[in-house]
Amino acid sequence: MLKKKYSRFGRDGIEAGTSLVPLCLHFFRCMFYDSIPRPIARVSMVVVGVTVALFLLKSFLSTTAFFLV
Repeated sequence: MLKKKYSRFGRDGIEAGTSLVPLCLHFFRCMFYDSIPRPIARVSMVVVGVTVALFLLKSFLSTTAFFLV
């Protein structure tokens, strides 16, 4: 139940971030416009999300270790 909730939350976040990126629906038209194909935008949003999540986890663990020691 909890796993499904966080999975849906992650998917919604990725879709919201992807919608902020200028997209291209056809690859050949992308060469002439300043837009990014949707799969590349989605992958880049996943990378950004994982990077932010790892940074927050590292910060939390570092702060916790500081107060425990």
